Amino acid sequence: IWNKHNKTSSKDLFKGYTLKYLSESFLGREMKKVLSCDDLTDQQKKTRIEWIIAELQDNEVLPYNYVYDRDSFSDSDPEEIAWFLWNLVKHDIRENMGQNENNFMQ
Repeated sequence: IWNKHNKTSSKDLFKGYTLKYLSESFLGREMKKVLSCDDLTDQQKKTRIEWIIAELQDNEVLPYNYVYDRDSFSDSDPEEIAWFLWNLVKHDIRENMGQNENNFMQ
């Protein structure tokens, strides 16, 4: 998600398989319903986003009270994408903190 000026581009999340692979990396498995984001209509993008968010919530990656604006997300709004990524980072931190505590206790 880096462009040639070393800045993130929120639109890169919807290129190819980026969003699919990012989500799968947190789930630890393949999402068969979600494929490439290339050549999708706006409505198809919104549907994929709903599927992904629901899957991440069902697997406790994102909290059930995670609030997002589907239209802003599908339009690659930088603030909405940053909020999504921040919530993924928070999950990753919580997971790693728990693993480190378990390793320490052994």
